[in-house]
Amino acid sequence: MKKIVITIILVLSISSACLAENEVTVDPNTFEITIPTLVYLGQNYSVKFSYNGSCFTVKELIPKSNTAATGTKVTLTHDGFDFSAGIISSSWDEIDGYITVWAPQDYPAGYEYGKAFWWTPAAYDNSITHILDMGEVALSSITSVPGDWSYVSGTGNYPLIVNHAYVIKAKDGYAKFKVSSLNGLNSATNSTWDPMKWEIKGEYEFTTGASF
Repeated sequence: MKKIVITIILVLSISSACLAENEVTVDPNTFEITIPTLVYLGQNYSVKFSYNGSCFTVKELIPKSNTAATGTKVTLTHDGFDFSAGIISSSWDEIDGYITVWAPQDYPAGYEYGKAFWWTPAAYDNSITHILDMGEVALSSITSVPGDWSYVSGTGNYPLIVNHAYVIKAKDGYAKFKVSSLNGLNSATNSTWDPMKWEIKGEYEFTTGASF
């Protein structure tokens, strides 16, 4: 049976549902739509919609393990981001953190103010590390939350790097995040900066437990 691959946007009756940018399949004979991954409050679902001749209804809604190769697309800014709700917000009570051009803890050697991006937590505690660099790995390869989050002064707080994946400590869980691009950062010859232009694009998955 031949299947047509398209990209669609659906408006669901579930509040705060977020449709990840995935390809869906449509059966040309039955018009049944299959969405590989629908993300709602950090949980992945596989969804099928059936057509009754006048409208689409949910035929199947299956929870999936949060180990998909691609996470939810996101742009982090200086305003701040709430990983569990999947929203950008300027409310200090809502956000897990925000991006800055200064390190939240001591600077590592070779970096300076305004020449890199750091993740700064809203719930700051200088006794722990709030973000761990997992290296240049696939997001799907990170399946569990690291156990040691203690911070050792003098070890440096390294900035975010393109193609690196990170685990971030949120207020109500953990997020794994992979950086795809850094935008609005100063060049070596430009000392001016504008927080309204700071952007880190990437993808993430959120969990309230110890695994993704």
